[in-house]
Formats: sequence, structure tokens, C-alpha cells
Amino acid sequence: MKERFEKLTELWEKLTPSRKLGLGVAVLGIIGLSIGILTWSGGSTDMRVLVSGADAKDLGEVVDVLKSNQVPFEYSESGDTILVPEDKRPAMRMELAMKGLPKSGDVGFEIFDEGNFGISDFVQRTNHTRAIQGELARTITMMDAIRSAKVFVVKPENNLLLSEDPNDRPSASVYVDTGGNTLDKPNVNAIQFLVARAVKGVNKSNVAVMDNQGNLLSDESESDGVAGVAGQMMKAYQAQ
Repeated sequence: MKERFEKLTELWEKLTPSRKLGLGVAVLGIIGLSIGILTWSGGSTDMRVLVSGADAKDLGEVVDVLKSNQVPFEYSESGDTILVPEDKRPAMRMELAMKGLPKSGDVGFEIFDEGNFGISDFVQRTNHTRAIQGELARTITMMDAIRSAKVFVVKPENNLLLSEDPNDRPSASVYVDTGGNTLDKPNVNAIQFLVARAVKGVNKSNVAVMDNQGNLLSDESESDGVAGVAGQMMKAYQAQ
């Protein structure tokens, strides 16, 4: 071992200053690259939804913002959702909000930031429902096992009085893209509870939860109304 060290020392002393500098830079580069690889592989690679349901123009502008900030991204299978690394999402949400993006897709209570003078009560109620749906979808998407979500609220035409008939009461359907993850029963119950508490007149048993594989995740045995709510999901989606 000592002889090898002496030989290396002898070889080093024979090198010219320029070669010593080049070798030193190469060694430092290898060390830096190794640290970078270890840091990248040890970091979070979970991709989470940044924007969902936006049109092509908005998606293009969002992509421009991500590229300018050197943030990696990918599209969902549907093509209308952009996902970014989980640790980058909060900063990018703030960046997009400052730029007023996206202008389309799921909206929350920011819909009321626009001038609402002169609009009818019907439009006000419709906007409120859209805002609730958007905020719920954003909240549900924050769950670890969910990549994206859509919430559809169905209200009877005359909702001033709550009927005892389950078919005449407000209901909700939740579509979740789990990205191959498993959504366990406590998570499904949490989604139902969240929606029921956010939408007036909706019972937990009238909240259907369906995944991107077409599986009904909510328990039909809780109430006969769940099956009916699930059947309304496609109608609600087509009405968007």
C-alpha cells in the first residue's frame, strides 16, 4: 500500500502544472456529478397536478412559465392536465396566480374576483357551484394518493326546500385519477365527508367516488342513493 502511494506521489510530481490543474478539475467534476445524482435520486419524484381542465392556449402559456423556471413537467393521459414535482408545485402555483393563469379550466372562488354587477341570480348560483366544485377538486388533489380530481354537484331545480326524498336532494360525484395508487376506505370516507360538509344539503351517503379505472370506490350499501349518484356522474361531466 505504501509503495503504491509513493508511486502515485511520484507520478503527480512529474505532471506539468497545466495537467495537474486539468486533473484536479476533472476530479472535482466527478465528485460534483456524483453528489448531484445522489441528491436527485434521493429527492421527491412524485408528480402532482398543477393545472387541470385548461384549454390548449392556457396550457401553452403554463408550459412557457414552467420552461422559463426550468421546472420539469408532464401531461396526464387526458392531455388537459399538467403535473409537476410535488416540491415545485407551491411556488409554481404562486407564479401562475401572479400571471393570472390559467384563465380556463377548473375555477375556484377567484371567479368572483371579476366584475359581477348586473348578472342574474341564476348566474350567481351557477358560479357559486362552479367555485365550490373547483375548490373541492383542488383540495382533494392534495391527497397523497390522488393525481387529479373532478367534482360534480347536482342540485334539484327547486332547492329552497330540502325534500325527504333522496332523489330530490342535492348530490355529488367525485372522479379521481389515482395514477395507479390505491385509495383506501378511510381516504374515500374523507372525500365523502369533505364534499358533504362543503355542499349544503348533501349527505355523505349521496357522494359517489369513482376512479379513473371506472371503479366505484364509495360503498353502495351505505345508501340506495349512491348508485343513483354514480349514474349521474357521466351526465354531469357532459354538462360541463
